Amino acid sequence: MALTGYRKERPLVLGQHTCVSIARESGKWKDIPYLRENDGMLPPSMIVVGDRRRVISAAKQLAEPVLLHEEVEKAVGPHGSGRVNVAVGVFELDGKPLPLTILETQMGCSAQDINAWEALINSREDGYLLGGRETPGGSINAIRAGTCGGIIIAKDGEQVAEPRIEIGDVINAAFSIGDGSVVRQRMGFGSVANARLFNKFRSAWKERFSDSQSPPDLLNARSKTAVSSKGSHNKFHTLSYGFTKDRNWPVLDSSYPVVLALSASARELGLTCHEGGNFTKESLYLESDEEWVMDLRRKYGALSTEMEHFGLAFLTSELTRAGIPARNGLISCVVGTVPGGSFAAPGSPEEARAKNSENLMLKAAATALWKLAYIG
Repeated sequence: MALTGYRKERPLVLGQHTCVSIARESGKWKDIPYLRENDGMLPPSMIVVGDRRRVISAAKQLAEPVLLHEEVEKAVGPHGSGRVNVAVGVFELDGKPLPLTILETQMGCSAQDINAWEALINSREDGYLLGGRETPGGSINAIRAGTCGGIIIAKDGEQVAEPRIEIGDVINAAFSIGDGSVVRQRMGFGSVANARLFNKFRSAWKERFSDSQSPPDLLNARSKTAVSSKGSHNKFHTLSYGFTKDRNWPVLDSSYPVVLALSASARELGLTCHEGGNFTKESLYLESDEEWVMDLRRKYGALSTEMEHFGLAFLTSELTRAGIPARNGLISCVVGTVPGGSFAAPGSPEEARAKNSENLMLKAAATALWKLAYIG
């Protein structure tokens, strides 16, 4: 049985850095579970994580998990599995199975730009065969599931703004802003110190996403609009791409159906879930100036800071531009707050709560992907 509509033409990939690229290049995919039924391709439902530990913990929540990097190394020999770990398994609800990819990208947009792009290019958007049975497709759905610093507004050590964000809560990012140097360079623009070049980037950004409404004058409305898990249509998804009102930061939205599915799934599992903006940083040590970080929330509605989502949102938009429908989202567990501390104290009750929430967050991401595949 062969799925219809499978695209043989894919956008450019430079080199083979992941096990799926190596398997396809070597032809060894024919010997590997899941891949051998699907022309060597990954499932279109993907959870993107930062490190191999989370790949393993997420894979344990799936039925019949296969660690593809281990299978590829068996097939092509030592040191042949690529740079990151990848797992495929089945997540099932209501008797309906959904094959999932769990992808390690490592930290930061630079690593993700290589590893996630390869995995996304090697995912089939038209569905997936599982034991000869076709499971839903139509779009690649990539959800970033990781950890973040919650951005709070504090005075004398106490939070003074709603929503109050605590360690162990999760943030569902409706949009991300960021410095975006990886994205700029990918588009052919370099130094931001060159004002003329940066103005060209602004123009190219707007031209690239000309199908969207102009968000600069409406960003405040976006940051104040709550996403309803009951599905009410709101301004988040109509303000697709652009810049913040002050034109300081480019903006990329999460896909609206993904935002709704993540909120519903997180709350079903008992997680305290906040919807709002996110800031994708280049440095882990961004919060050395806590007042500046608080301004990200005051001015732009950013409730969290992490290191990958802005880049992932750009990659899925690039796939869509190439004729491969792709959607993105971000759910992240708060492991520390700024101001306060980026990480909970080792052995503290807050650390234990965060670890429990991380496991539930992974299940929420899988549940959201199942909803997107079977419900829409």
